[in-house]
Amino acid sequence: MGANGHDPNLCEKEEMDEASRKRKKKKTSGKKEKKWDYYQLLGLENVRWMAQPNDIKKAYRSQALKHHPDKKLANVENEKEKEKVEEYFKAIQKAWEVLSDPKKRREYDSVDEFDDYLPKTCKDGEFYQVFGAAFARQSRWSEKKAPPLGDDQTPIAKVKAFYDFWYKFPSWREFPHEDEFDLAEAEDRYQRRWMERENAKLREKGKKEEKKRIRAFVEAAEEHDPRIQREKREKAAAREAKKMAKLRIVQEEEEAKRKAEEEEKAKRAEEAKAKATASAEAKKKKEKERKLMQKERSFLRKTNSELQLVGADTLQSIFDNAPYEDLLQLNQDITREGITQEEVKQAIVRKANILNGMKEEEEDAKAIASALQQEQEKARKEEENRMKDDWSEEELRMLDKALKKIPVGSGKRWSLIADYLQTRTEAEVVHMVKHRMSTVQGLTKSEGHIVKDKHKKNLDVQDEATQRYESADIGNAEEEGNDYPNNEDQGGAKLDWTAVQQQALVRAVKTFGKDVPDRWERIAEAVPGKSKAQCMKKFTELRESVKAKKTGS
Repeated sequence: MGANGHDPNLCEKEEMDEASRKRKKKKTSGKKEKKWDYYQLLGLENVRWMAQPNDIKKAYRSQALKHHPDKKLANVENEKEKEKVEEYFKAIQKAWEVLSDPKKRREYDSVDEFDDYLPKTCKDGEFYQVFGAAFARQSRWSEKKAPPLGDDQTPIAKVKAFYDFWYKFPSWREFPHEDEFDLAEAEDRYQRRWMERENAKLREKGKKEEKKRIRAFVEAAEEHDPRIQREKREKAAAREAKKMAKLRIVQEEEEAKRKAEEEEKAKRAEEAKAKATASAEAKKKKEKERKLMQKERSFLRKTNSELQLVGADTLQSIFDNAPYEDLLQLNQDITREGITQEEVKQAIVRKANILNGMKEEEEDAKAIASALQQEQEKARKEEENRMKDDWSEEELRMLDKALKKIPVGSGKRWSLIADYLQTRTEAEVVHMVKHRMSTVQGLTKSEGHIVKDKHKKNLDVQDEATQRYESADIGNAEEEGNDYPNNEDQGGAKLDWTAVQQQALVRAVKTFGKDVPDRWERIAEAVPGKSKAQCMKKFTELRESVKAKKTGS
């Protein structure tokens, strides 16, 4: 509050409103003044806005000396002529005042005569002439040095930099408005600042229009620029080529897939055809063998009927057990030249006995295999029960927890698990885990893994089981001179037959029949660590054991 009780800010605001209503005298208000070309007054009409401050200073001094009233009016008596000389000199003074002040000169240059034409289009081949000249004219307003438009060989990076510059064109051009306040008439600095703000608002509209006009011009230039058009065509061609390449790859993949499907279809058809052909051939062969077998049986039956050699049971035994080759060989033997009726009878009886013995031996082998399997299953169950009785429920629970806590692949896993249990050795832990993993229950408890139904078919083993023997023991026996094949130690005590050796023996007996030459030598070769005599003796013991069980039952 002032000393008289009035608010100075309020007073200032009232004064500004009053000034706004009255619109202070404008620069061009009052008596109409003659418009002078300041550059022409100083003799710089050919240089104009490009004139340097030094050039303006020199030109002013020269013109001021030349047109000074004291010099020009020395012998002039005419009043009108005097007024004219004085007015011209004042104009020179005004030109110096405006052109020597950077701010006033910028305003004067902004409204100076200027070719402000901006093209929007051009003919083919005239882009650089038409738009290049317009860019050169407009570059006079740039606060920074404007880059050149370039030519057709200018790199595309420079071309894009050129348009980036013009899209953000830093223009210093001013747009004085006819309703602006004359700052010289401001009564104080507050009013002057207010006038400056009002004048800036009036000029801002002109600047916005100019920016819009320049941007439209730059967009038109970029649209007609042959370098930009060429880059667009190249990019479009590259995109099209990439698209075609992808399409070609897809087509090639589809073609390859189609060919693969056709090949697979043809292969399946070929396999089906081959299978059908093989089936037909097998059927024909089987039918042929059946007819041949029937022929040989009819011949043998007829011969026996004519000679009354053996009974029907003996003959039927031959028919049931003899393959086609044996039956053919028998018929050839009994029809050879010079054979007697007794010899024919003996040949038939001998063949029947051989076939009956082979059948009996095969049945014994099956019975032995079944007995061995039952013994192994019994031993396994006994071992399982013993293990269950030996390990407590708490120990089994701790074992399951340790198996999950210390996963497969951990260093010194079994040692760590044994340390975790604290009641079992490492060997006992390994033995128990192997035992539990041999059952489905052990797998689900110890490893926490259940095989899905759709994967269970992968658990079926199709190939015949292979045998693995303790090669180290065999090697040691050979090095020490121990007769391992005879299965005896250095003291002459016989070693027991292992389950693997017994199974190998039974399998070999089934494989090599009585008609195989050197039968027991080949069986001994198939049983690791056993001689011919040991194999014969063991098989006899097994057969007698099975027969004894049958008799006892």
